[in-house]
Amino acid sequence: MRDVARKAGVSVMTVSRALNDPDKVSKEMRLRVRAVVDEIGYVPNRLARSLSSNRSNVIGLIVPSIRNSLFAETIKGISDVLSINGYHLMIADSGPACTRRRRRSLLSSSSGSPASSCTTPAIRRPRSR
Repeated sequence: MRDVARKAGVSVMTVSRALNDPDKVSKEMRLRVRAVVDEIGYVPNRLARSLSSNRSNVIGLIVPSIRNSLFAETIKGISDVLSINGYHLMIADSGPACTRRRRRSLLSSSSGSPASSCTTPAIRRPRSR
């Protein structure tokens, strides 16, 4: 964002406003910032945005195994609904025995903290004799 600001001759805050809250800057300023963004190929860093705003658009989902095909349709459905609503899905594989502490660790060890999280119960199969 600093590179965009420097090249456009504006402050970093102006670039931020032009990209995230365009009604707060003039049309001329938006066009100037947008031209530089396009010229240098700037892509906003979602992690930086979530850190600075203390908000995230990532939803965490922990499943016992991503190899289990039973979860594939559920994961796809969740992902589709989240995407339509501007959220991203973060999936973690917990393994069959996952403690509450481990679930928190799986989600917090990723880039940024999710806005919400959901866990699925482990599927236990009866032991064969």
